[in-house]
Amino acid sequence: MDDQQMEYVLAVAELRSFSKAAQRLYVTQPSLSQYIIKTERKLGYTLFDRSVNPIELTKEGEIFVDYAKQFRRLEQNMSEEIKKLHIGEVIRIGTQRGILKNYFSDELARLIADRPDITFQITEDSAQALADKLLSGSLDIILSRGEKIPELKTVGSFSERLCLAVPRGTIAGIDEGTVIDKIPSGLAMVCDRVSSDDIQLQLALVEAGAGAAVIPEAVSHRADADIYYLDPKAYPSEISIMICKGEPSESVSYVCRAFLTCDQVDGKSR
Repeated sequence: MDDQQMEYVLAVAELRSFSKAAQRLYVTQPSLSQYIIKTERKLGYTLFDRSVNPIELTKEGEIFVDYAKQFRRLEQNMSEEIKKLHIGEVIRIGTQRGILKNYFSDELARLIADRPDITFQITEDSAQALADKLLSGSLDIILSRGEKIPELKTVGSFSERLCLAVPRGTIAGIDEGTVIDKIPSGLAMVCDRVSSDDIQLQLALVEAGAGAAVIPEAVSHRADADIYYLDPKAYPSEISIMICKGEPSESVSYVCRAFLTCDQVDGKSR
């Protein structure tokens, strides 16, 4: 199993299409198809069932892909270990957009000052994508909203207060800053028209009059909009610090302890 075999087979397996995989790999479809056929002949078994549309992996193909992914992870881990010998350790932190900036920037600044031997690699993604990357070994720590994930270890968590941001003068009869337990019916919501977890984009759309948005209290002061506080019992939001189960490295433990000093975090494992 060489790098090109893995790259080509994994691309076809993910996209379930030779034509789409060829576009991603910048090769022609016939050349990719021939390469896969030659690989199958060399291996002595078929990787893809071409009788169905979209194509599917055979049982042998599923095993090949599983081991190819494991090999990729091992190769990545090996590269990271070798890199540490030259540039120190890399801690890979995954976060949903805004969490690190709004709640943990002071703690990260102290870590940068206190641990010159550690380089911090930050990845922003959705909650599910972050969890998948943590489980696959491509992240060390994630900061995520939503339900705790049983397969991961939660080292600390805190409740996040949510607000409703609406264009100025949209809601009559309710003073700005009031705590409400229900979003007014008929109110146009930005999320109904634009699918994005970019809080700054949502605020910009609110300010432009495109609709209302639910935002964290931590960013509400930046909004040129009317702000109403949502009852946390009716609109709960929790942010968790999660790592893989098992014994973390000394550096991962150190970073977690630093994040647990954040004022909001309760610091209790759940």
